[in-house]
Amino acid sequence: MKEDLPARLHFGNDPTLGVHSDRIPPIVGIVAEGWTLQAGPEADRPQAGSHGFDNELHSMATCFIGWGPAFARTAGSVVPAFDIVEVYGIVGRVLGLKRLAPNNGTAATVQRVLG
Repeated sequence: MKEDLPARLHFGNDPTLGVHSDRIPPIVGIVAEGWTLQAGPEADRPQAGSHGFDNELHSMATCFIGWGPAFARTAGSVVPAFDIVEVYGIVGRVLGLKRLAPNNGTAATVQRVLG
């Protein structure tokens, strides 16, 4: 059930943000690594992308590369890993946006990445 999912998945309600997401159905399935679940007449066609994987799986990791004046670190700098939900705040600050929509990112991570 949606309310039983770990908070780290950002699928449930987040009372700290006053967010209730109607986009997340009441029942959520998470498939095992290496598997996909498809239905319908095109189920046998390869898919360009999928959803429903645990974001703690190593195979779900990605690389974020930032370059330019907003990234005040020296070449080759590496920051600690961060969740994908942080990218919105990072991009918003790089673009100089004054106000962002409520989200699951943190100002501390934005500061750590941009300095």
